[in-house]
Amino acid sequence: MGIAFTRATVGGVITSAMHNQLIDAWDNPICRVTTATVQTTSATAGALTVINFDTEAFDVYGMHSTTTNNSRITIPTGWGGYYLAFGRARINVGSAQLVTQFAVNGNQVGSSADRSIGFGPSAQGAFGKVFDILQLNANDYVELQVLSDTASQTLVAGNCFLSLGFIHQ
Repeated sequence: MGIAFTRATVGGVITSAMHNQLIDAWDNPICRVTTATVQTTSATAGALTVINFDTEAFDVYGMHSTTTNNSRITIPTGWGGYYLAFGRARINVGSAQLVTQFAVNGNQVGSSADRSIGFGPSAQGAFGKVFDILQLNANDYVELQVLSDTASQTLVAGNCFLSLGFIHQ
């Protein structure tokens, strides 16, 4: 489902056909959400916490809401297919371990988990990054979940995000 672009010559004019090719290439569902406020992981060590995202960097097709189910990016009707997913979380404790993983419709996705161990002073904390290509259906939703071996850890605002972009049907 690739698009073959027509190359314009130097000093040439971009035709409406060329313009339409560019618009079609970028008219796919894509979304990136972040945290602007502090969130705390589960009060129980080893329990999963779903990250809520209160800020949208961009959201084509209205895949995310900052007020309703704001942990979710939902696949729009008619846009099932393959999506590139990338997520990151950070807690503020340098000695903690952090597992970061994707969940589709509330269930962990097979091998998408990343385990990281904090390093250095606690100001640096522990980061967890995860990426995958997910096959998703219309109305499926994707969330980013974290698990820490230490209870009630603070997720660092502005350092957690979830990105999802359509790549192929």
